[in-house]
Amino acid sequence: MKQASLEDFQHQILRYSLNGEAVAVKSNGRVLGYFVPAPARDDEEISLAVTELRQAIAKVREQTGLSEDELADLFDLSKPFA
Repeated sequence: MKQASLEDFQHQILRYSLNGEAVAVKSNGRVLGYFVPAPARDDEEISLAVTELRQAIAKVREQTGLSEDELADLFDLSKPFA
């Protein structure tokens, strides 16, 4: 994994985005976070994935009777699982 200072990352974010490789962003020798660029995909592929996700969510909500908020809460790691 590449490493970059915060300043370098801010000035070179486009280069890091196009490179496709994950980058550990550091400040004063400490990792602040990781930048993982999304893989290149075309608009049609993204649109299809979003449509499939919407259909899957609708099916789960129909089968469980959960509201959208209740379903979203299941993925909120800050809340206890009941």
